[in-house]
Amino acid sequence: MNIAVVVRQVPDLIEPLEIDDSGAALDFSSASFLVNESDDHALEQAILLKEAGGGTVTVIALDYGDVDNTLYTAAASGTIILSHERLTAEGDDLIRRARFEVIPTPAARPTHDRERYDGMVVAAAAPVVDDRREMLAILYGGDLLNRRYEIVDAIKQEVFPNEVYKGEDIGTVTIFQGDLRISTNVTMDDGSRAVGTRLSSSVCEAVLDRGDRWAAPAIVVNDWYITAYEPIRDPQDKIIGALYVGLLQAPFTHQRNVISAVLLTTVIAATLASLVLLVLANELVLSPIRSVVKMAQKVISGDLLTSEIDDLSKKQPIPAGPFQVAIEKTERDLLSHALEAAGGNKTAAAAALGMRPTTFRDKLTKHGLGKALQEY
Repeated sequence: MNIAVVVRQVPDLIEPLEIDDSGAALDFSSASFLVNESDDHALEQAILLKEAGGGTVTVIALDYGDVDNTLYTAAASGTIILSHERLTAEGDDLIRRARFEVIPTPAARPTHDRERYDGMVVAAAAPVVDDRREMLAILYGGDLLNRRYEIVDAIKQEVFPNEVYKGEDIGTVTIFQGDLRISTNVTMDDGSRAVGTRLSSSVCEAVLDRGDRWAAPAIVVNDWYITAYEPIRDPQDKIIGALYVGLLQAPFTHQRNVISAVLLTTVIAATLASLVLLVLANELVLSPIRSVVKMAQKVISGDLLTSEIDDLSKKQPIPAGPFQVAIEKTERDLLSHALEAAGGNKTAAAAALGMRPTTFRDKLTKHGLGKALQEY
């Protein structure tokens, strides 16, 4: 793989710039130059790609000033792991900050480690040159990230300013060295920072093993969070840790549950109302049908002249039609036959039909049999 990087030299502003004799431009004849910061990052990434996959890196720059020396003295920086022995050479304070007891963590990978001593350092190296731009030495420095809480707290304050849910911070930030939390504002149940706890196994597999980004819900110590993880790589492109930001899932779950409960209540209420209306409509539709069926059964049995049939007719009048005409004709014939069989004795005829005499008279009048009554 052949990579070309175009870089631009800019004046080193540590040294004062002077105006040329024309008074209209800067005098660059005695100025020193360095690689533009963005181009310096691009060059560093190109070298990392070349080391990972082989090939060449070609740097293209305008030929002015001492461009070869500018490229030669470009600074290098990155995140690295320093061993316990290297930290020991630097001082006891760094040793204390880098040492962690490994705390058992739900969903983390099994481990036999009880303590860890290495440190994660943001390091940079820059050349020291003389007035002839010749390199005399390399200045090397770093900042230990273990228990460096100012960084994660500053990120949290910038991204999630003062957002709290039930006394717990909604937003959290963590720096992982491998799968170990070395700087975080995720807290334990007692309110202490959860340094020494570990990354869940599913996130380890995706971020630390495969080098993927993770953006999904995950268990963070003891709670579920909506999370994002990004692998941290050293200058050799080796994954040495991860950067995490997350939102506590509980506030969003609570809102979802409230909305679901409201929707469910609305659906249940609408369903119950629909059932009540259905029952009422069913009763209104079927009540006349039941009356008709009951009266039809009376017709079949020949029992049309009881008080029960009158009560049914009053409660649920039957619409005019062939069925109603048939009922009235049958009833009139029964009245006539009963009266004739009783020799015109209305009391005997009413008794034979099982009805009261007054009812018998009313039915005679209804069917126009009053004249027959007078004739007997």
